[in-house]
Amino acid sequence: MANLSYPKEQLEVLIGDDNSTDGTANIVTSFIRDKPYMRLISIHESTSELKGKTNVLVQLIKQATGEYFFFTDADITLPISWTETMLSAFEQNVGVVVGSTTTKPVSVFARCQGIEWLNVLNFIEFCGRFNIPTTGMGNNMAISRSAYEAVGGYEKIPFSIVEDYALYNAIVEEGFDFRHLYCKEILAFTEPPENYFRQRKRWVTGGVQSRSPLLIAAFAQAFLFPIICTVLLTNLIIGQLLLFVALSLNMLIGFLSLRKIGLTKWAIYLPVYSVYVIIFWFLQLINFMLPGGLNWKDRKY
Repeated sequence: MANLSYPKEQLEVLIGDDNSTDGTANIVTSFIRDKPYMRLISIHESTSELKGKTNVLVQLIKQATGEYFFFTDADITLPISWTETMLSAFEQNVGVVVGSTTTKPVSVFARCQGIEWLNVLNFIEFCGRFNIPTTGMGNNMAISRSAYEAVGGYEKIPFSIVEDYALYNAIVEEGFDFRHLYCKEILAFTEPPENYFRQRKRWVTGGVQSRSPLLIAAFAQAFLFPIICTVLLTNLIIGQLLLFVALSLNMLIGFLSLRKIGLTKWAIYLPVYSVYVIIFWFLQLINFMLPGGLNWKDRKY
């Protein structure tokens, strides 16, 4: 945030410390001592049904003074041109702008997740061109104050484990336009999740609860693995052909997404990614169907 190229006198950075136990408050306090545009805010227990990140955002927004709210997470690295690029998309009636995020390439598995994210975000941007709303993304998203106030804020939106989609959807339903950006000027990098399946269960649970249209494509991809296995057992030749087509399409789509956002150097991982996406989307579905509650950021939902 300190390296953003946007004029600091026009920035207000609010950092929420949500009952952390790892020294966050001391670290932040020391870092922002010479940065008057940054403030650390201690998050209190919610007085409503809101909890987790949604409660944090509500309390931060109540103290924000700007006309536009930019959302990101603690484990995100932003490009220096993030603010002005996102802000430039607020034209006419636009109420929400969604950027692009991928995982930091710290391992082969992380790179596979990163390519997966980019494919999804490229598809989302494509849908946006035809005015088809899809989803928000809380680690790289911006909204106007007028849009937030028009929907009544988070207090008036039914609670969701995927608070970014809930807010995005409420703004679109209120009649505001939306923009999805897929370019390197707003591309952020996030740390891979500590628990892959826990994160994915949260996403799928939120998607099901909110009836996201993206679920159609997600479940289609998830069922591809058992379909291929079944065909391989019944007709080896057709099964091999189906597998070849699926792998080839995954690599082609992945390459187009990487080229569009300037990460073609990741293309060498596409063969591994093409196998990963077939197997792990099926495992995500199995994980979602397993009994048990949802634990996210040390809170149960």
